[in-house]
Amino acid sequence: MKIVHVAIRYPPAEGGGERHVQAVCRHLVKLGHEVHILTTSLAREVPFEMGSYEKEENDNGVMVHRLPVKHVLPLWGYGTKIMGLIENLKELKPDIVHLHGFGYRHSDIVTRQAKRHGWKTVLISHGFIPGRCVMRFIKPFYELLVAKKTCRLVDAAIALSEEDRQKFKALGARNIHIIPNGINVQDFANLPSPDSFRREYGLKNQIILNVSRLANVKGQDLLIKAFSRLEDKEASLVLIGEDWGLKKELEKEANSLGIADRVIFTGKVPDEKLLEAYAAADLFVLSSRLEPFGIVILEAMACGVPVVATRVGGIPSAAGDCTVLCEPTVQDIKRGMSEMLGDKGMRNKARDCGLSRSKKFDWFETAKKVDALYSEII
Repeated sequence: MKIVHVAIRYPPAEGGGERHVQAVCRHLVKLGHEVHILTTSLAREVPFEMGSYEKEENDNGVMVHRLPVKHVLPLWGYGTKIMGLIENLKELKPDIVHLHGFGYRHSDIVTRQAKRHGWKTVLISHGFIPGRCVMRFIKPFYELLVAKKTCRLVDAAIALSEEDRQKFKALGARNIHIIPNGINVQDFANLPSPDSFRREYGLKNQIILNVSRLANVKGQDLLIKAFSRLEDKEASLVLIGEDWGLKKELEKEANSLGIADRVIFTGKVPDEKLLEAYAAADLFVLSSRLEPFGIVILEAMACGVPVVATRVGGIPSAAGDCTVLCEPTVQDIKRGMSEMLGDKGMRNKARDCGLSRSKKFDWFETAKKVDALYSEII
């Protein structure tokens, strides 16, 4: 089959959704499909920022086409317009158009054009995150006037979790499949020594690790405050991720709490360095206020790191019974960390459970489920 994926961003742009698109596309190539991705050079939407990426490239067999993009409105998802999208789809003549992102302009446009061109469409939500910025006030009207029609028109919908499935169902989608995110399990088979990461950052005591972009939705402000209240005043908090405008505020908060010397901001790091961080960590904490799934939870578990995470979005689906779940509040995140750090038996149980569970979430298995879905609707 010729399959065209449409997504507003694609690696090296950062994000769980971007990693999903790349991983699934690469594995679909291995399954024998001709795979194209129509995307842009957008690095982030809010603030609107372009990256310096190749316009055309072959990414392990995936043909990447980066189209021009315009910033037309101050709205997340609807503020960007991919130029020439329909024209490029007509030229490619796909069997399947796989749309990434509920609430995105390109998903709504393509679904309304698909039938006349004979394209079968699949829509994946990447999480029904409430509207950000101005969009939070518009989203209820958008869902009523636009999204319901989109969900009725698609040939199939992919939900990352049961929560996503219920949302799709409420919007009128019929052929809904739960297909979770994954990881490349083999990448975590042989971990590096924890010593190199500890030496590089001068870390001698317990390490609490968080991996996600620095943004309000990821809740690092909650985590820093909760960390400051722990009884262990020798532990270090390591925050790995690209700054989406929150770093200065987080640094100011850490300084005001008197813990600036124990909070380390590494910025974005290469995959090799990330593995070193996981290997060195004593506890992983995902403090998100909103989260479609939480791929980093699977990564931490695959490295044998006990996990504490907030009970939001798709996180419970990723975590299963292997983590301590908490509410996205300072007090409850502190409770979760204290429970895990204070109970060696709990940490060992979480480690063993996580190692076993993470093996069930391989990207190749995800791609095979997507492939089976394509065959069903073609």
